[in-house]
Amino acid sequence: MNGFIRASTGLLGLVALALVAVIWLDPDGSAPKFGLSLSGDIGRAAIRADIAGLFLALGILSLLAAIYQNADHAKYALILTAAVLIGRTINFLTSGMLMNLLPPIGIELVMMAIFYAGIRVWKVNNA
Repeated sequence: MNGFIRASTGLLGLVALALVAVIWLDPDGSAPKFGLSLSGDIGRAAIRADIAGLFLALGILSLLAAIYQNADHAKYALILTAAVLIGRTINFLTSGMLMNLLPPIGIELVMMAIFYAGIRVWKVNNA
């Protein structure tokens, strides 16, 4: 079980860092995939900083959790993912549930389950 959790957490980290690279290199092409339209340089800066910044933090935390099998890193990744899910819940309450919003929610719930499993299995290390 530990190996599966470690591999899953590491895979989440690698996917997140790959998304960062795509966003940084092609913000105009990436934005529509997130349902965004950019408004010039400020829009490009926002997606590179805010969206890529979130994925960068999740990617680093996920990889650190997997490499060191560290519950703290998994906990912080879980908190960030939960914050995203809170935003989606607020959107659901204010705008209604749309079918195209279900896949990202499902992905975030799976991510949270993987991070939670890491918290339960791994110890807190000073890494």
